[in-house]
Amino acid sequence: MKKFRIKVAVLIAAWSLASMGGALADDKKPGVSKVKVVKSEQKKFRLYTPEGESQASQSYYVTLMDPNGVLLYEGKVAKKGEAVTSFDLKNLPDGRYYLRASTDAWYMSQGLTIHNDNLSIDELDYNLLQKPTLESYDTNKFKVSFPSVSRDDVQLWILNRWDEEVYADIVSSERPHRFDLSRLPAGPYKIVVRLAQKDFVEPITIK
Repeated sequence: MKKFRIKVAVLIAAWSLASMGGALADDKKPGVSKVKVVKSEQKKFRLYTPEGESQASQSYYVTLMDPNGVLLYEGKVAKKGEAVTSFDLKNLPDGRYYLRASTDAWYMSQGLTIHNDNLSIDELDYNLLQKPTLESYDTNKFKVSFPSVSRDDVQLWILNRWDEEVYADIVSSERPHRFDLSRLPAGPYKIVVRLAQKDFVEPITIK
């Protein structure tokens, strides 16, 4: 196990993670739909990300894991506007890998396979989720809608100002979810929505 950890550390240091400006010439769709992974060379790929709508979206987090959940890479990539980031996996052996990238506005997961020292992008193992929208439709009544449909059920929590759970539910992302919080004491709360392995947090106030 110690030898494996050392190899992973060297492997991370040898990664090429160069960010450069660029756009998808063949994709004019706005927003989160532009997040995609494209193979560029034998064991290289490019991650295309859209221009962020806020300062928080001007950088994104990237992780790479093996099937056993071992974290091979974790980093924050800074970018300005629409960008493409290049990754070189030349030091990885054959096997399955899972790439994840996220901002406060979206979450993307992509399965990768290296076979005979050649990388392939698994189109069927791709998930792109956009941040749920929250709106108040009456006093202390809220509706959560899901712009993206997840293959898995959605976990939803409401936390009070001390981060104590006051409400929890498992819902489908195929339709909006409404809830009435009139019985809760007045004050600040947080709604936490977990899609796949990404938590989206939105503050609310009960009057």
